[in-house]
This record gives sequence, C-alpha cells and structure tokens, in this order.
Amino acid sequence: DLADIVSVDGLHVDYGVNHRSETADRETRPTLTGASLTVRRGEIVGIAGRSGCGKTTLLRALLRLVHPTAGDADVAGLPLDATSRRVIADLTGYVSQSPYIFSGTIEENIAYERSDARPEEIRSAAEAAGLHDEIVAMPGAYGAQVAERGKNLSGGQRQRLALARALLKNAPLLI
Repeated sequence: DLADIVSVDGLHVDYGVNHRSETADRETRPTLTGASLTVRRGEIVGIAGRSGCGKTTLLRALLRLVHPTAGDADVAGLPLDATSRRVIADLTGYVSQSPYIFSGTIEENIAYERSDARPEEIRSAAEAAGLHDEIVAMPGAYGAQVAERGKNLSGGQRQRLALARALLKNAPLLI
C-alpha cells in the first residue's frame, strides 16, 4: 500500500561553504532545518516560501541529489537513505524549470521514458499537458522535428512537453 507517497520527518541538509583558502577548515551552513511533510496518494501539494528557505533543497533531497545530514525521509514506503537514485528516478516524474529536450520528434520526446507507449497514450498525455492542439497545428504533428534543447519551441511548449512526458510515465510521485 502506497498510502503515503512521501514522508519526511525532521529533515536537515547542510551545504559546505567554500573558502578561498584550501587550508581553511570546511564549514557547513544549514540550508534546510527540521522539514516535515507527508504527501498521500492523490494529494496535490504546493511548497511555497521566500527565496533561500529550502524549497529546492527539499526536492533535491527527495530526488537523492543532496544528502540529508539528519532526519528521516521515505519515498513510496522506501527509506530514502537506503534507496538508489535509479529507484527514486523510477518512482518519480520530474518537470524542471529547464526541462531536457533532445533533437528528435515531438513523439520521441514525450515517450522518452516509455519506449513501449502507444500513440493514443502519447496523445492523451499531450492533451492532459495542454499541448495536443499546438502539436497538431505543427507541420508533421507528432512527427514534427524538435531542435536540440527544444530551441524551436517556446519555453511554455518545452515545459508542457516535459509535463506530458512525466504524465505518460505515470510514476507514483510527480514533482
């Protein structure tokens, strides 16, 4: 049972502070202090706060891109500190502010993590991401060529393409 998709209790993350002198002792600065959060299946949670308060650090910790210095976190019932990045990647769909878009077709970009996806699944994901109508208006529709990094798409189209990819993946956790 995956009732709790994310469970975080008292999570702390410290970052090292760079000094110009290589002989200086390594200092750390707390970036995230005592974060606690529970996200249950089906919930939509927004994380808001001032710049520098730890929003991105919390997400980076959940994706195992940084390591917590204290506290506990589980993703899909698996302890974060004992779970590989590969497993975390399989359990999450992630749409960044600057998504990875590669040279290929629209269809290939949406189906990037689901090579077995059927055309109707790809279309459904594009519709859910609000991108389908723009795709069919392009010459070649789903077969339209995308330039490296999506340079021939608008920023919003790149984000919605990445969202369609994440929705098609259908992972338990969408970030």
